[in-house]
Amino acid sequence: MHIVYLFSYSLLCSSSGLIYRYFFLLNEYRPTHTGHLNSLSFSQDYGRNPDYLEKRKLDTYKARDEYDSYVAEHFRKGAMRKLSQEEREQLLAGLKKNWEQVQHDFLMLSVIVDTPGKMTYKEKMELELKQLEKDVELIETHKTVYIAN
Repeated sequence: MHIVYLFSYSLLCSSSGLIYRYFFLLNEYRPTHTGHLNSLSFSQDYGRNPDYLEKRKLDTYKARDEYDSYVAEHFRKGAMRKLSQEEREQLLAGLKKNWEQVQHDFLMLSVIVDTPGKMTYKEKMELELKQLEKDVELIETHKTVYIAN
């Protein structure tokens, strides 16, 4: 394969103020056949997904179908109900408000924790904050929430 590149650059002469433009060609010869054959592209299963990926994909679909049938069955029995979008937003707002209140109380604690009572109270508040953060994250990430009756 024969490839030709065209390069140009400009120079400004300081004494005369003229701009000189230079052009040059670069000729390059690249052989198309180097003697190396890509053996993978000639295999019969080239471009196909491996069998283990196909099996995993089918297992995922099967698990999703089983879960959907489980949810549908519990809907029919009346054991579950779906949380509406409005209720979900109210629940999320309430959780965030509770987190802000606990965070405010936590920040109002003294810096020096010198008694066992203060230490247990601080640990209790930290656990409560972590639990509220987990709950908020859970509600925010999942758009569909089911409640057991």
